[in-house]
Amino acid sequence: MDGGGASILFSASLPEISAVSKASFTDTPPTSQEYLNADGNVIGVFATWTPPASGAEEVDVFNKLPVSCTDNGEGASPRYVWDYDNHKYWRQGGQYHFCAVFPYSVNTEYGSYGARIVTSYFMKSDNYDLLVASSYRDLRSSDDTSPVHFAFSHACAAVRVLFSKGSEDNLRHYYLRSCEFQYLKTVGTLIYEGDIIDINSWQTAEFRSASAIGWSAATEEERIDVPDNWDDFKSLDHPGWKNWYFVVPQELDVDDGFTPAIRFSVDVEQYVDDGEGNLSLAYSSSSPVFTSLALPLRDSEDNKIVWEPGKVYTYYIMIQPGEEYVTVSVTDWDKYYVYVDDIVF
Repeated sequence: MDGGGASILFSASLPEISAVSKASFTDTPPTSQEYLNADGNVIGVFATWTPPASGAEEVDVFNKLPVSCTDNGEGASPRYVWDYDNHKYWRQGGQYHFCAVFPYSVNTEYGSYGARIVTSYFMKSDNYDLLVASSYRDLRSSDDTSPVHFAFSHACAAVRVLFSKGSEDNLRHYYLRSCEFQYLKTVGTLIYEGDIIDINSWQTAEFRSASAIGWSAATEEERIDVPDNWDDFKSLDHPGWKNWYFVVPQELDVDDGFTPAIRFSVDVEQYVDDGEGNLSLAYSSSSPVFTSLALPLRDSEDNKIVWEPGKVYTYYIMIQPGEEYVTVSVTDWDKYYVYVDDIVF
């Protein structure tokens, strides 16, 4: 029975990006506070209560309760309120365990309850920022009935690929036709028990897909003209192209002779200048040129590279005649002090 006192209420947030971090890095994260706190968003809340009596069994309070976000602010000053129908009330004494997941639509499997969330993630069909959070309230020595705050964490890693020619050159053009990650673990199960999320929070299937995640142009019009610099690729708005992939955290390693890689194809066009600024086409590839670049498995200090939850991985690919250069940048999702490991193939 509910206690009949104060309603159990909620609030939610993602970690804020500090002003120092914002000043030190001009790029934007894959998702930010607005991804979670937006009018109409819904989180799923699980909760159990353990009565104060010695040996008492815990009681289910919420089983993926839908809690919705509403903006009650005005104009440029939003005020987000998280609420649900048919309020439940705090009970006297005892201990509460809460867990929450976003988006609400994720499949939470048998075994999810107040202190644990179990959910599977399929990279071939799923591409969203999976968020989880937990909270604990001990009412045996406190009467704290303030709203339960969920400080969400990113459960996946975020990965992207940026292309450039490396310099201003109007005589050569590379038109990107396809790009995909190969030989990755694409299926994982998250078992979140309210602690810090790390690689050990995930159980991954050993199957490696030859085409894990990626994009391809269906027509010539959908090809991407590779720009002179990477900055022009960061905010690309192009049919079907995903600026970020949210991936199952995993250690990058060789399995049965297959190494994780990025495979891409380009159409090549070379022009000549007659000396008066007039360009004419000198060469055009008759079919796409495919290149496969193995992902580095160790960093400059010989540590294994692991795609960790809450980390952002950017693979910079510079295409030049006869060779490709890859630079790998790894950052925290919300803290933009950048460590860079340069690797040339």
